[in-house]
Amino acid sequence: MQYDIAAKQLLQRGKKKILEQIMGIPADKVRLLRELPNETVSLKAADFPLYVKEGQKKYVLVLELQTRWDADKLLSLMEYRIRFSRRFPGVNVKSCMILLKENKNARDFYRDNELTFEFRLIKLWELEASQRISAGTEILPFIPLMKGGLERVFEAERSIYSSKEIDREEKGDLLTALAIFTGLKDSELMRELFRRRRDIMIESPAYDFIKREGKLEGLQEGRLEGRQEGKLEGKLEGKLETARNLLGNGVTLEIVLKSTGLTAERLRTAGILID
Repeated sequence: MQYDIAAKQLLQRGKKKILEQIMGIPADKVRLLRELPNETVSLKAADFPLYVKEGQKKYVLVLELQTRWDADKLLSLMEYRIRFSRRFPGVNVKSCMILLKENKNARDFYRDNELTFEFRLIKLWELEASQRISAGTEILPFIPLMKGGLERVFEAERSIYSSKEIDREEKGDLLTALAIFTGLKDSELMRELFRRRRDIMIESPAYDFIKREGKLEGLQEGRLEGRQEGKLEGKLEGKLETARNLLGNGVTLEIVLKSTGLTAERLRTAGILID
């Protein structure tokens, strides 16, 4: 699932902050462990095996990220835990699953006639968005999935876009992830984010997913609307690229604006024009 991929990219970028703000783990050090080479074609890889140093405690955290509840995944999580227990004998191994989408059947244990396996389950919809809206840009894309998060979506968007601590490429990735996760709760709100920040989202590798989601929504609402949106998107991308090239070759701003039909504000928003 593309949602899982987006979550994993965010965890890769801000694993320490995510452990702290979402899982309540004040880790001093977090390091992603490399997987062992697959012994068979059926051997599955854990989402995020992490080495965590928390004060005097050191342990391996086997972290699984899931969009929707799937009870079969508990067996996979159990397999991961056993594998890392064997790989690091004598080291404490903890298991955790972060679940993105609400499900009343989600549970933090597996039990059959022979064994019981317990793990930590983080239900994002139970976390308060208001308590994490200022926790850092790495957390902001998860805000719409939290309690009261949809009301904070545009606040999260503005915080990412106006941040002075991250570059344009990272802003594009975070805004795209924000839109993707918003789409899990409200597809119209996702499309609005897309319309507002398309100029920077198109530079993110995850942009193709947003485009596909928008196309599907367009087909549901009418094929013509979907095609028109695609044409407008292509024209805008072409005009922005033309403006970037012209300015780069010394053409005056006045001529660029007349040639492309764009406004100076649009060029500033796209990062092409800096006052």
